[in-house]
Amino acid sequence: MQFPRLWPALVRIAAPAALACAGCEAGGNMVRAAAHPFAPEPAPPRPPVRVLHRIVAKHSGLFLGIREARTDEGADAIQWTDTGGREEMFEIVPASGGRVRFRAAHSGLWLGVSGDPSVRGARVVQLADDRSPATAWRLVPDGGEWFRVVSDASEQHLAIARANRGPGEIAIQWTDSGGDEQRWRFSLAPDGRTADGSSPDSR
Repeated sequence: MQFPRLWPALVRIAAPAALACAGCEAGGNMVRAAAHPFAPEPAPPRPPVRVLHRIVAKHSGLFLGIREARTDEGADAIQWTDTGGREEMFEIVPASGGRVRFRAAHSGLWLGVSGDPSVRGARVVQLADDRSPATAWRLVPDGGEWFRVVSDASEQHLAIARANRGPGEIAIQWTDSGGDEQRWRFSLAPDGRTADGSSPDSR
């Protein structure tokens, strides 16, 4: 006959546990998130295609461009201070298999690997051939707003030679160094237009 006296104590013990379980169900997402504090950051969105971008090297803060705004095939890609010129703007053009090509706004030529694409340290220049693997690239997210740009012809990375921070240093391809000279940020050019000067909506 003493059992009824136990019910208030049992209720006091069971009620918080029941509420906690209900909270687990209602806030399951929060609980799961808390259980994985070191989950990887979501990949940044890919830069939009068919519009002009400026491409910035992480290690130097300088802009990828074509030397002296030259329009001839074979002119070097270099890093340089911000000129505001179209030689530092590139249209991202989609290619097959998720690859992209980069068309220089001032010349209409394509960013590619010069000579034998298997050579480590081969120069990156502007080329006329828009169908060659040498002018095809993959964008690989690499934390935050940064990407690695990988050659489809060689699996090597777009980089600045010797990780030099000075303006005028050439762009090359190199095996994965893990360095910031191989990390790039894409930002929309001020006019947001394509390499031929048309609005992206008109193409």
